[in-house]
Amino acid sequence: MHRAIDNVTENGFTAYREENPTPIHQKLGYAFQTLEAYHTAKGYLIELRKLMLAERQLEINGTSKIDHPHRLDRVGIGMEWPVHTMINARLEPDAELRKLDRLRYGKEFNAARGRVSSRRWRDDQMLAADADLSNMEREYDSAITALIPGVEKARDIIRQYVLTLSEQAREAAEKVKQAEERVETRKDSSSETTEELAAKQQESAEATQETMEALADFANTASITDEAERELARDADAAAAQIQDAAQRAEESMQEAQKASDAQERQQALDQTAEALDQLAEALEETAAHFEAAENGEELEQSRDDLRQAEAALERQNEIDQRFDDAERMAESAQSTPEELMEQLERELQTNEPMRQELSEIAQQAAESAQRELENAASQEQKLNRDLEKADPTISEQKQRTAEQLQNLAARTDTLERALVEKAESALSKEQGNVPKAQENLQEAREALRDAVEEAAKLNGENSLLSEMQETANAMSDAIKNAQEAIAEATPPTENAVQEQVHKDESSRKRSQQQLEAAARDARSQQVRNATAERQQWSAAKREADRRANDARNQKRNAENQKRQLEQQRSREKGNTDRLDEDIEALQQKIENAEAAEQAARETKSLAEEREKSAGKREQDVRNQSLPPLNEPNPAAELASRLAEQTKNELGAIEEALRELSEGMAREEQLRVPQETAAQLARQQDKIQEQVDSATEQLRRAARHEERLGQDELAEQLAKAADAIEQSASQAAENASDSLQQAAESSEKSPQANRDVANASEQINEAAEQLAEMLANSDPSSSEQNSQQISQQGTQQGDPQRGQESAQEDGDPNDPQQSQSPPQGHPTGEQPQGQQSGEQPGQPTAEQQRGQEMARTLDELDRAMAQQAREAQQAQQQAGQDQAANQPGQQASDPQQGQQASGEQPTGQQEGQSPGQQQTAGEASPTLANAIQSQAQESARERQAQLNPAQPSPSEGTTPSTESGNGTQMPAGGQLDITQTERMGAEWGKLRERRTEDASESRAESVAPQYRREIEAYFRAIANRAAEKSE
Repeated sequence: MHRAIDNVTENGFTAYREENPTPIHQKLGYAFQTLEAYHTAKGYLIELRKLMLAERQLEINGTSKIDHPHRLDRVGIGMEWPVHTMINARLEPDAELRKLDRLRYGKEFNAARGRVSSRRWRDDQMLAADADLSNMEREYDSAITALIPGVEKARDIIRQYVLTLSEQAREAAEKVKQAEERVETRKDSSSETTEELAAKQQESAEATQETMEALADFANTASITDEAERELARDADAAAAQIQDAAQRAEESMQEAQKASDAQERQQALDQTAEALDQLAEALEETAAHFEAAENGEELEQSRDDLRQAEAALERQNEIDQRFDDAERMAESAQSTPEELMEQLERELQTNEPMRQELSEIAQQAAESAQRELENAASQEQKLNRDLEKADPTISEQKQRTAEQLQNLAARTDTLERALVEKAESALSKEQGNVPKAQENLQEAREALRDAVEEAAKLNGENSLLSEMQETANAMSDAIKNAQEAIAEATPPTENAVQEQVHKDESSRKRSQQQLEAAARDARSQQVRNATAERQQWSAAKREADRRANDARNQKRNAENQKRQLEQQRSREKGNTDRLDEDIEALQQKIENAEAAEQAARETKSLAEEREKSAGKREQDVRNQSLPPLNEPNPAAELASRLAEQTKNELGAIEEALRELSEGMAREEQLRVPQETAAQLARQQDKIQEQVDSATEQLRRAARHEERLGQDELAEQLAKAADAIEQSASQAAENASDSLQQAAESSEKSPQANRDVANASEQINEAAEQLAEMLANSDPSSSEQNSQQISQQGTQQGDPQRGQESAQEDGDPNDPQQSQSPPQGHPTGEQPQGQQSGEQPGQPTAEQQRGQEMARTLDELDRAMAQQAREAQQAQQQAGQDQAANQPGQQASDPQQGQQASGEQPTGQQEGQSPGQQQTAGEASPTLANAIQSQAQESARERQAQLNPAQPSPSEGTTPSTESGNGTQMPAGGQLDITQTERMGAEWGKLRERRTEDASESRAESVAPQYRREIEAYFRAIANRAAEKSE
């Protein structure tokens, strides 16, 4: 960009090639803004891809809990500036930009955020968001790819005002020749002349530096995967090395001349300067000729050989060769098909132990992730079932009444157990009534009554399902029958013991009588308290029901008013009123729902009033209950007999209430869910089905990996588990989805939808439990031993294919397969320079890291190939359905109509690919794509370091953030390092104030010296134009 500005403002703010400078600067500004925004957006794509890979290898630790949400937020927020900038710059196609903008808040992003961001405050089991992030990454990548033509137009705009590489080199060569001529034709070798020559030589040095920068830019923007561009980038590096060497010698010679103490030494240094400048001019001329030939499509073999020979003389050929050999091998791996690279990786897997270990961990993580997905799907399915029943206001109100009644009946039962049966059982103990058999029967009765209370306690009030309430009522009824039977068995021996003499004298009997009569009064008091509490609860339920009825009436009134207004508006409309018709229909549905809710709430209120009166009467009856004295010889047996009879009567009333409640309970066939709600629940059901399908695919992927590792038994278990889930849970979820779709069209289908959802919940939960049991019973240690044995066998048996790989590693230059070796981080599989010395304790070794990267690449290729197979199967099924839908004898005119009738992408083709273009391994593997990106960034950093040896190289290239997340790329292109922020000192609290004060000062900062003249000329022209208009 700065070369374009320098070029068009070479003569100040004047016309450039008869074009007004103002529109030139505007066009350059838009072009630069477009390129900056595009590359920033690409940086966030890389960030998103890294997060996706981290989610695929999800670890339950603080990084996943804190850093992953931060990184996802950073992508969502960071995308806003580049996308809106490109929209404002009118980059085409606009539809892709809008799609890119929607990704920040679209379905995939929100789904991923629901799983990732909630980790900050939840302790629930973590669920990986890689599937949603993968869909988002695919959409992001296709949109970025679609923007390339528009970005190239922006580059072309800048190229219009920038010298071509050959022109730049030739102009620099001319300036260098002028500098050489000045040195050779100098009048003398005095220090004054030397200083003058050195000052004038600076202009040629700047032109040379700009040429080297242009060569670096050319190499940095070349595609690694394109052989022709890669070779030209190699030429640019060779030319830059040759130019830099000559320029450095010319500069050093001139500096020696400036430092020389006598004329002879100064003359010798100046002669060396002229010689170096001559060589520099020659190198620049060769560079200009070579790249001019490349621009014109001419033969480059001879000039390329000349560049390489000159590079070899500088002893830098090995360094540059290594860089481009790495790039070439990586490009060949990336350009191969997924099947070809998979075959190579599977061969490598047989003997690469770190790769085997990593793939085994990936398989284990996939199986465990499938289990978590199923458990979460079961939980979501159960919640959906509850929401489905809750959506019907009538059923919801009936469940409210049922829950209240079950709660009160359970409280009455609990009071009977503690107030009556417990005291009766205690009275029959050996120390008092001495009726052990009857005491055992009453102990059984107490246990049965406690079971009934516990069954009621399992309910979640009105949020429970109808089926759960029915089961609870039946279980309570059965428990009460058991208690009645036990009490009936205790009655005869208790009554027989009433006349027995169990006390040694009358005084002892009197004391016992007094204690037992006090116990009888206490039992009556407990019953009174229970009846009082029940009356108060029904009173509160009555008030709540009345409130709900009033709320429903207000909702109905508001909906009627809105409907009336829309009907009036529709009567005035003369055009299309379809939208108004839909809104009116929705309001009518709302009115009907409110009417049903109000009626149901009134019924609840009526029931509550009735039960409140009944509880009040029972309270009064208990208060008025007489307690005759216990005058029989065995007062304990007499009390137990009375309490047992009273309990029998109370339990009979409770049993009858449970029977009536069970018979009058809302039935599933009565369920009517509003169509709009059914449609929303259908969408939720689709997500649950996606979860189940995802779990199934993860198990299949784990099975394929275990099979590659030789774990045939475990692979078969995983595959069978996947088949079972597909046949049961997945099919049940699909049936539930279909039923909900039907309920969305007709509320009459609600009961069937409810049954199917309940069945899906049961099937998914059962599948999760079975998978958990299977994984718990698997033996990882035997898997490791088997893995080691297979690895040893692969080495000992001398696999002929492995022998070929060994020959390749020996470096046979004539072997055409050598360039197709699997990618190993650094594609050659060799240790990068300095990596061994830079390894940190506790970090994976280079060999382990390469094995991990190869295993992950294999896993990603497996995913892509499996996805391609699924898409092919779906396309085949769709084609069959389309063919069956045609009338007999009728055929589509387009032979590809069956495949493309629905507008879907061809099988194996990603969005953004040309028709017929097969997916490459680099497109299928984000790990390999990241490796290519890292290779390009590393090369760019090396070139930058060579251009400016005295300056430290940038640490992160063009990526908007560091791997650890400590840096954030700002829209203006600078990097904010938050690790250097002082948070403990007093200045932290004054950050906003100080920043505000500095804002006004920054406006007065001086501009760059090289642009001062052009900017001043620009403002003078503006002022002159304003003055002319005012006249």
